[in-house]
Amino acid sequence: MNKILKLTKVFLKTSFSRYQETSKKQTLSGKILKIVGIIILCIYLMAIFGFISFGMIDALNQVGQPALFLGLALLSVAILLIIQTLITSINLFYFAKDIEYILPFPLKPYEIVIAKFNTLIITEYVTVFIFMLAPFVIYGVLTGATILYYLYALLVLLIFPILPAIIACIIVMIAMCFSRLTKNKDKFQVIATIILILAVIFMQMNLTGQNETTNEQMIQMITQVNGLVEQIDDYFITLGDSINAITNYNNINGLLSLLKLIGITLIAYIVFIFLAQKLYLKGAIGAGYSGKKKKVKNKSGLNYKRQKIGFSYVKKELIILFKNPIFFTQCILPSALIPIIMIISVIASMGGTEQLNQLGTKDIEISNTVGMLIITGINVFLYVMNFISVTAISRDGENAVFMKYIPLSLSKQCTYKIVPAVIMNMLTIAIIITIAIVLFKVTILFAIISAIISILFSILYSYLMIIVDLKRPKLKWDTEYAVVKQNFNMIFEFALSIAIIILLIPIGFIMAKISYIITAILFAIILLAGIYLIRKYIDKNQLKLFEKIN
Repeated sequence: MNKILKLTKVFLKTSFSRYQETSKKQTLSGKILKIVGIIILCIYLMAIFGFISFGMIDALNQVGQPALFLGLALLSVAILLIIQTLITSINLFYFAKDIEYILPFPLKPYEIVIAKFNTLIITEYVTVFIFMLAPFVIYGVLTGATILYYLYALLVLLIFPILPAIIACIIVMIAMCFSRLTKNKDKFQVIATIILILAVIFMQMNLTGQNETTNEQMIQMITQVNGLVEQIDDYFITLGDSINAITNYNNINGLLSLLKLIGITLIAYIVFIFLAQKLYLKGAIGAGYSGKKKKVKNKSGLNYKRQKIGFSYVKKELIILFKNPIFFTQCILPSALIPIIMIISVIASMGGTEQLNQLGTKDIEISNTVGMLIITGINVFLYVMNFISVTAISRDGENAVFMKYIPLSLSKQCTYKIVPAVIMNMLTIAIIITIAIVLFKVTILFAIISAIISILFSILYSYLMIIVDLKRPKLKWDTEYAVVKQNFNMIFEFALSIAIIILLIPIGFIMAKISYIITAILFAIILLAGIYLIRKYIDKNQLKLFEKIN
């Protein structure tokens, strides 16, 4: 146990040491401002989730089904944690640079895994509490709960995330046992991650779509106390006990459910430790060998192909993103898969494609302008999953200093670095626009105009994010994993996305009766002007912006 605690402390120190080094260079007032800013932003995010939850809980409370909110919220968190852990754990457990230093030590496999898991679950708690703390408090207020409810809810929030994380880690450990059979660990990591995530998506689709119900059946289920919650409970073993512990906090049933939740989680943890002892080294040793043979090229026979510098620079950025497995899974996969996951979830939750086709044939009374702004808002929200521009400088690490020495202006390099981010956002835009065309039968002109506005937002958004990365670069890191998962710049990306969406809401009310073409022209002028001003700002201040790269 002492070894595990010390190893956990080492992993946590490693995770946050680079951030602490950067903080030491700041003044006391700078540190205080940063802490206050993070606190304000966390409160802001919690307020948003609380506001959304208020309407849902109030509506369900009127039909005597408030517990349904807890079931849906916890099920969503479980799916989110499994997907997040699948992406994170394969990097943390097998491809972090500290693995090659830890393995030779006289440590048992389960000790390394437990210490790594402790580090992982601490980061998962941050996600859980930002998403769930405010909704749980609102639920307690609206249902008139006593102080005991908040104690039970806190315990559930601490215990419930452990099982989804364990499930994801076990899946990863089993998959990584086959890494020794492949000659290229990088390709195996990418392929394994994609397969695992697609498997989770497939399971989610089956779970939420296997019991299609008519509107009459849905109403009947809503009127039955805990009817839908019991249906959801079939999909996740600890979901029902978590809900019962919170809703029955004032009687013995709640205590029994809490004890059962603890017992199931403890058994799963013991199984996890047993499997870690048997499986971890097989995957870790296999992951440590890439099997790549270095090819010796004949210098006299090298062929050079002249290419435009802009094309070559963008190509270099894309190669780094796609060939580096950690950058691929952290930056490319989320922006490509999250829209697909959301679409599948919507289709499954609404009873399949037949129900959606019926929805698409209905007359939805919203103006084209509002529809265009809704599409734009959805796209801007999905931009949050794209971490390419906000890590454009940080991904280069200490090699970023070479940006100052190559014969290309720093401002042009910024432009070339955001091109991959815009390309990935265009993929998201294409998916959303296609759904609008198929489902709501929008015209081609409307689709093209909506896509153009979304692309302009993407360019502006990407420029702003690379400026954030320039002002707060994370250049000293021990593993590529830290570039995204231990980078506080992600907070600014989320805040910008929410700010734009909030700004679009009143604009939608004001411009609702104005032609969407006129609205689009006004937006295009404003966005192009914004892009022009940002580029001018970068041109004028490029030396100052790049002063932290040294």
